[in-house]
Amino acid sequence: VIRIWESINKRIFEKAEVIFTISEGMKDKIRKYSKTTRIVVTPNWGSDSLVPIAKSKNPLVEKYHLEGKIVIMYSGNIGITHDLSFILRLAIEFSNNDHLRFIIMGGGIGYKNVKKEIDNLSLKNLLFFDYKSEKEFPLYLSLADFGIVTLTKGLENSSVPSKTYSYLKVGAAIISVADRPNELDRIISSEQCGISVEQHG
Repeated sequence: VIRIWESINKRIFEKAEVIFTISEGMKDKIRKYSKTTRIVVTPNWGSDSLVPIAKSKNPLVEKYHLEGKIVIMYSGNIGITHDLSFILRLAIEFSNNDHLRFIIMGGGIGYKNVKKEIDNLSLKNLLFFDYKSEKEFPLYLSLADFGIVTLTKGLENSSVPSKTYSYLKVGAAIISVADRPNELDRIISSEQCGISVEQHG
């Protein structure tokens, strides 16, 4: 099936006037199918409903006692391939640092297991939220000073999670957690919008 699909891709790509893709990594992969130079990288972007909301104007800051805190957030799907151990380790490591707060927000097949683990840890510096409505989401996402983006091993150069652009739209810096080299590294390096760390364990 893969060989048939690759053959179809090669024929389609060679006939295309222009090929659009979302990343430089994907552009390199497409070149394996086609010798055409007509490949244009057009990055994805976040929803128009997302805009930076100053913490002084965000009612959730007072509601969750986040005044003067640096907030590190993971927002999105909580699935089998979404490793949240990084943010949990950070929350444990900095449990005595009153300047830092951690937020996990989302849902998915792994939601119950993560919630159980968080309940067992009883961390006072970690908040856990379900998915929020379209109206509430910008307020919650704007709590983040740093947004964590993880990349599953093997997808480092062919995936740019959409949450990357959502974080950027509300003014949060990116913490990329992925094996190097990866596409997020390129974005962070070129735009000076975050930091990259490699996955361990």
